[in-house]
Amino acid sequence: MKKYLIALLTLTTFIFAGAVSPVLSLRFNDISNSTDALPKPTTVIGLKMDLGNGIYSGFDVNSVTAGNATTSDFRIFIERSFGTVGIGRHHNGDPQFTIGGTYSTLSNLAVNFDYVINNLTDQDGVANTEDPFDNELRLSLSVSF
Repeated sequence: MKKYLIALLTLTTFIFAGAVSPVLSLRFNDISNSTDALPKPTTVIGLKMDLGNGIYSGFDVNSVTAGNATTSDFRIFIERSFGTVGIGRHHNGDPQFTIGGTYSTLSNLAVNFDYVINNLTDQDGVANTEDPFDNELRLSLSVSF
């Protein structure tokens, strides 16, 4: 019975989701803190669902390599024609929140500018005012299929 319920729930989720499309992005993290030029870009992959009336929801993930370790950012977002709001996990494991704007340049190419709120946690993993992580501005070039 449990298997049938899970299968029915999964099927109805895909039926009501609308069009689901993959999204590839080139993301420049922390552009306000770079002194010379744009920082090294990272590649982002995700899925975006059309919920109707110009509202989209989805997720994206990118990998960050520091030394020998590779970690990843993860974000779930809601997008409208004027902006995006997201919640996710920073590559160091702490929560992050994003608020941003979206500018569609072509039918499937968009420029995203996000303000990433990281100062809710610090090096100790405690949400206090001792040495919090800096907030970031990031720029993305996204292609939807």
